Amino acid sequence: MKADKRHTALMMTSALFAVILGGLLFLSCREYTGKEKENVVRVKLSEYDMELLNEKPIGPGLTVFEVTNEGDKEHSFVIEGPDVMQRLEENLKPGETRTISVELEPSGYNIYCPVDNHKNMGMASVIRMSPAERMTNPDYTSPRPRRGTAGRREQMPYDRRSELPDSVKDNLPKHAQDIYKEAYNSAWDEYKDPDDRRGDASREEVAHKVAWAAVKNKYEKKNGKWAKKKD
Repeated sequence: MKADKRHTALMMTSALFAVILGGLLFLSCREYTGKEKENVVRVKLSEYDMELLNEKPIGPGLTVFEVTNEGDKEHSFVIEGPDVMQRLEENLKPGETRTISVELEPSGYNIYCPVDNHKNMGMASVIRMSPAERMTNPDYTSPRPRRGTAGRREQMPYDRRSELPDSVKDNLPKHAQDIYKEAYNSAWDEYKDPDDRRGDASREEVAHKVAWAAVKNKYEKKNGKWAKKKD
């Protein structure tokens, strides 16, 4: 009789252990799903400011920008970087929120509002990432993004390398920067008329795409760095 009780208790303990182990495995699997790995960055837009509300570091990988217009005018969102130029499909009306997904690399990116002259009025910022710092320092948090200065006008087309976007200067060799600058300036003039552009692309968006196409005609990315193609 006692043996039967011990056997029953042992079976119940084994069953309980199996349930606990199964639960732990289930939670472990959930933790590593692709969706959990997405970085989500909240962006607040207003007149005339752009603020990142993320509490965690912005790192390489798939990143979802959740953009909310808390201002009284229409705004939008553009992220521009190495071989990247993405914009919200539609402008945000006051109170609206939309998302945009971008595959980020360990690099620098410019973000801004492309509506009217909002970018030059202060709705612009820079995202920088340092994967090595994030790996070696678990307490690392992204520095607060640099905000644009109201009334400051960025020169377009560009006269000097120093005027190029950080996303270009921080990633391309000097010769490639020159290619970008010349191609951008040429496209800036060529696509001045909106009728010459496809869809509702802005003059700046078109010039950026043309410039990067010119760079990729001469350079290619190897091991995370841009290098000149062999003839």
